[in-house]
Amino acid sequence: MAILIVGFMLSAITTRSGVKLALTSENLVDRAKLLSAPANRSANLNGENEPAADRVVLEVLNGIGIPGLAGEFTTFLRDRGYDVVRFTNAQRYDYPRTLVINRGTDYQHAVGVATALGLELNVHENMPKPDLHLDVTVVLGQDYQTLPAYRAMQVAGP
Repeated sequence: MAILIVGFMLSAITTRSGVKLALTSENLVDRAKLLSAPANRSANLNGENEPAADRVVLEVLNGIGIPGLAGEFTTFLRDRGYDVVRFTNAQRYDYPRTLVINRGTDYQHAVGVATALGLELNVHENMPKPDLHLDVTVVLGQDYQTLPAYRAMQVAGP
């Protein structure tokens, strides 16, 4: 009986779209998990969503205590294709300048984020920490108003 039901489901899957699928002995549950990932993420065979390979995963920390600042920069970076998975306050609020910190294995991710914010290249720091599962950390500092990204946000408005 179960084989009959699975066979019916497979025939429906292969004929609705008009495309014949070559099915192997893969577990169909695993295939369904892979197909159900959100557009900007991929899923592994355990069904856990992971960032797509071409996405830079980062966090934005408010290092000066201005309410909502990390959220504004998060929106700016997401609009440019970055996968901001966390935005919150830093542990302290005395950062004089904005920092871009490399957390992963590809330093060019930090360079790309700094470029998107309009930071000079000498503000990058290389502090890999793979257990964070991040590529980059941005800490907003007291210089945030001088950043081209901030000026662009002001022109664009809410």
